[in-house]
Amino acid sequence: RQQWALNFQLCHFSPVPVIKTLSIIDSTDKVPDAVASLLQASPSRCFGFDLEWKPDTSSTNNPPALLQLAAEAKDRSFVVCLFTGTVLCTMCAALRNLLKKSKFIGFGTSSDISKMKYHWKFVPTITDVRKLFEYKKGLADFASKYLSIYLDKSYQVINWWTVDLHKNHNARTYAANDSIVPLMLNWAHSHPEET
Repeated sequence: RQQWALNFQLCHFSPVPVIKTLSIIDSTDKVPDAVASLLQASPSRCFGFDLEWKPDTSSTNNPPALLQLAAEAKDRSFVVCLFTGTVLCTMCAALRNLLKKSKFIGFGTSSDISKMKYHWKFVPTITDVRKLFEYKKGLADFASKYLSIYLDKSYQVINWWTVDLHKNHNARTYAANDSIVPLMLNWAHSHPEET
């Protein structure tokens, strides 16, 4: 199965994901333009997905602090929107409609689904590529082994409510890749004859 990794990179994507635009959506007035950019890149309404939050303790269930959505453009680059916790708390109609009327591709989404059920009272339609591949390990291991993409998972256990995405390039990259890589893996699963 490892052999398809190199072929996959050469035939569809560049070895490192190419991000056409990365937008930080930190106020509700930015949401309509962000939604429009995602829909323009992916009229089929299929997006890469991930969710971050402040790590929970045994007595806390912290709300989502970051929603990462990625769309694959026609030129195989990616449009990424990072919706901050401030925006997620208000959950304006434009974002809610996008989430309810689109399909999402994630990796290891059971905790994300629990968060959304508890805090948002709804769950979008999500395909978990970890289940498609029946893969037991994490996204970083999968991306490294099959896509030769390194994901720095040190940001996985930080308090995303306190991260300044405008200043922290590494956090932005981490967040973007966690929504892009599931899309790449889903493409590979959907096109085995081309990998």
